[in-house]
Amino acid sequence: NVVYAKKKHGKVFSVIKRCLVLLFLSLMIISVYLLPRMSFFTEKVANNYSKKVFPYIAKIFNSVFSLSLNSVTELVVVAGVIPLIALLIYGIVLMVIKIVKGGFLDYIYKVVAAFLIITLVFGLSFQLMHGFNYRRTPVEKVLKLTKITNRSIEEIIPVYNWAHDEMVAARKELGEDYNGVTHIQTDFDESVYYANILINSVSEYFDLGLSKNYVRAKPVSLSHYWSYTNILGMYNPFFGEANVNVDITSLVTYPESIVHEILHAKGLARESDAELAAISS
Repeated sequence: NVVYAKKKHGKVFSVIKRCLVLLFLSLMIISVYLLPRMSFFTEKVANNYSKKVFPYIAKIFNSVFSLSLNSVTELVVVAGVIPLIALLIYGIVLMVIKIVKGGFLDYIYKVVAAFLIITLVFGLSFQLMHGFNYRRTPVEKVLKLTKITNRSIEEIIPVYNWAHDEMVAARKELGEDYNGVTHIQTDFDESVYYANILINSVSEYFDLGLSKNYVRAKPVSLSHYWSYTNILGMYNPFFGEANVNVDITSLVTYPESIVHEILHAKGLARESDAELAAISS
């Protein structure tokens, strides 16, 4: 009876311990999710994080994933489908075996615990590489832009004239193909190199506080299929990787897309901020 009581007590203690582990992991996930929304995580705190902490964390991701010339994100998504399906089938088979032979609850605990740990790691990675930067001062505010919806014709005409003259001047500096259509004179890697220099210069000039790490944007091999969805680029915060659709090579959208995605990797989380900074660049 004493031995039986000890075994029963041990099982109860084991169940309680496992429940506490799962509860702790769940609370950690919720905390990571809510952290940027907490009162102490002010705009000032976010700015300090973006300028003083984020560049060092991002440097690890930028350095590792810049070693590959190809999109690691694309490789994982495409090549990872088969292993994921195989792992799912293996998990189902193993679960059936555990149900028949015993040990089902122990198996479920390990699966749930593994899922929570992976979720926690990815959630923390997202916040460090992207989520916290949502709270930083908007670019519009840094540039001290004023929203005025109604402008008189007298105010608009000089702006249009300036834009027209500058575009004509810039157009003369670009090359043309045999049809007289202008094109970009640099290849993708050169464009990425110049984009990094441009962003760093603009960030310093306007005091945007962006990371100075070199971000090697990646061309997507399946860009042609991306074009059907009008996706011009994508930033993967889990890898700190900027991916660009190289199928759409419009003189306007192509360079802007490269700069836009690199800006995400350099610390601008909001789409509006990345777009405004890209256009300003």
